[in-house]
Amino acid sequence: MSIVYRRDRVTAPLPSRGKRICVVALTAWLASVRGLVDSCGVARARVTVPREDSMDKHLVEKHGKVYEAGTVLFREGEVGKRLYVINEGRIRITKRINKTEAPIEVLGPGEFCGELALVMEAPHPVTATVVEPAKLLIVDAKQFEMMVRSNGEIALRMMRKLAGRLTEAQFRIVNLQLRRPMARLLHQLKWEIAQMEEEFAPLLPDDLSEVLCMQRTEVDLLLQKVVKEGLVKVSEDGRFHVPDRVAFDRYLTYLELKDRYEFLD
Repeated sequence: MSIVYRRDRVTAPLPSRGKRICVVALTAWLASVRGLVDSCGVARARVTVPREDSMDKHLVEKHGKVYEAGTVLFREGEVGKRLYVINEGRIRITKRINKTEAPIEVLGPGEFCGELALVMEAPHPVTATVVEPAKLLIVDAKQFEMMVRSNGEIALRMMRKLAGRLTEAQFRIVNLQLRRPMARLLHQLKWEIAQMEEEFAPLLPDDLSEVLCMQRTEVDLLLQKVVKEGLVKVSEDGRFHVPDRVAFDRYLTYLELKDRYEFLD
């Protein structure tokens, strides 16, 4: 059986309102600071999400900057000077581990990067590289501080995003502590399901092997095994679901306990 992965983690269908709200709010705020909101017919102090994306498109055209694939926005260890908000395209975040660039995540439209260095007033802890042509909104350090101080909505949404990244990082640390590859895989699949809206079937992430710190061939073999056993079903377009959640959780618990108490054998 050939396992089909989706193109990238950021291509999963997500509610457009939740995905775009940070970009729209940031764009409106930038425009108001730069005195350009009035020309767009938008109230100067208003930064709530509009009913349509017309304002978003218009202002991004004025304030956005296009970066070609392969462009390094910032490198690990460099002093942070800007926040980048993605309107189009994708950005890969990596961290140098044992002389190699380990992938952390791929960010898509509606997400942002570079904020950690500005918040902590410290060098960037990761490297950000444009994966495909991207149109980005750029917020410098002074504007970022003004934005956070003056706009509670944007600050709150950034806090939620940072909290989400922290939660995911903690999950990955726990998952990588599992010594059995199968337990690591099932644990990750369970996480992927939990992150999706109920009406959407999860898609196999293209970076699954990287996230699990395993070879792609090893992940393929493990997936084929769980599909054969009926624990997981994978469709032709790369979507997967768990037909029997009780059996899935029982087997995962068994693997976790075996991993923890293997020394007693």
